Amino acid sequence: MSLAVVNDMPPEYFSDSTSELFPLPIYSPSLQNANNLLYAPLCDSTAAGNWKYDFKHMGIDLGPRLWGVDRPVYGLNAKVQGTLRLFGSLENVSEASVTFEGTMDLTTPEIGTRSSHDVIFLSRIVNFTSAEIQACSANQNELSFSIPIPSQVEFQGATTQPPPTFCRYYYGFICLIRYSLKVCVVRHGLTKAVDLKAIPVLYFPKSRPSQPPLVEIARPPVHEDTLHTPDLHQSDRIRTYQLSAVYPKTYVGSRSQCKNTMFFSLPSPHCFTSGSKIPFLLSLVFPSDPALGELYFNRIRISLLKRLTICTQATGNRFKRLLTRRSSSKLGNTGASARSSPGPRDSPERSSSPETEHVVQVWQISDGHVKFKSEYSEGVCLYRGFIKTGDTGRECSWALWSAIKVQYILQVTVSAPSHLEDYLPDFELEEPIDLTTDTWETEDRELRSMGGIPVPALGLLKTFDDAMTDTSVV
Repeated sequence: MSLAVVNDMPPEYFSDSTSELFPLPIYSPSLQNANNLLYAPLCDSTAAGNWKYDFKHMGIDLGPRLWGVDRPVYGLNAKVQGTLRLFGSLENVSEASVTFEGTMDLTTPEIGTRSSHDVIFLSRIVNFTSAEIQACSANQNELSFSIPIPSQVEFQGATTQPPPTFCRYYYGFICLIRYSLKVCVVRHGLTKAVDLKAIPVLYFPKSRPSQPPLVEIARPPVHEDTLHTPDLHQSDRIRTYQLSAVYPKTYVGSRSQCKNTMFFSLPSPHCFTSGSKIPFLLSLVFPSDPALGELYFNRIRISLLKRLTICTQATGNRFKRLLTRRSSSKLGNTGASARSSPGPRDSPERSSSPETEHVVQVWQISDGHVKFKSEYSEGVCLYRGFIKTGDTGRECSWALWSAIKVQYILQVTVSAPSHLEDYLPDFELEEPIDLTTDTWETEDRELRSMGGIPVPALGLLKTFDDAMTDTSVV
């Protein structure tokens, strides 16, 4: 039996008629104030050599392409170096300047309206005099510039570190930390012509702990005078916190018996490298009722959260209404599953100011793991383990004074068993920690190996690219 195979022909497309029926939209020739320039490849990112940007009346050369990325990127204490080349005659050129600028952009694209709030927190400018402009004709019309990126800036009356390039989407709210190199050339003829070009660049500074963190927390030693309670303050490199009790409304027992029962110990200072493991010690102290420790054991949850917070007093009161409506701190979206309680519970006291600070987004980085369980004495159980601080080099704590900050929170939750949740309290603790991109004491060795060129935190670039491509709500 033979089959006749007929090839399908491709569909016909109409080029001329389609262009007439659906003409291309008209775009403005230059960037307007209401436009957001997230990233614009002004030059061929695949070409070798230098970062060169050629325009009608000028050209900018930012030096060799390093780090294998597709856009200019700078690290801590780096310098923005390059040359500005002026095309044509220099007789009418009266002014020229190059500015390195950092801005915080909070955008709220709503239906039918759009509002944007830009705050400049960093501006370093190099001005060229008229004499320097006329003299550069002997050097092929090229002007050299070098702008050091400061490690500290003055922002709203306080000293702060410039944050890394950042982007985050959340329910129509866009938060951007952007850096750009602005080149301005003024020409005088029959009329004054101002030629302004902006080149987006990236800034990813590395950070390191001030001292090497502890890699483990040893089991507290047993002494005769501390037979029932371990010495949780055994070293100045270890800090211990007491978990707060959250009682159900139906709780009728004595609340004093639940005090000083759960403790969480961490290395001090709380500064760790991204991608490392943080050791912890969780102590359950129930010497008068040893069964409670076993009941709570399977209800332990330790999570590392990442929190984006914006202060309305520092960013502008016109965002206060929007943030209040949208930033109701949905921990359900973080991946940290909260226990659904049939009845309400008392909330522990917190030192927060909801009128000024708003948690825009919280998402989970990792979960902790208990590795060792030991019985210190009757009714006293010690749980030692670790929690990983995300991927290597991709997490970093930073803050632009009090206006905006990215924090990392260790959240410890010990819940009562489901069949006893109306009679036993829950215990919880939230302790902020600092994360750095690199390990302790690697800066000098890195600078020597790179010939004095600061290396940017390329792990943060991967996090930034992921945020740019993922506009879904976490």
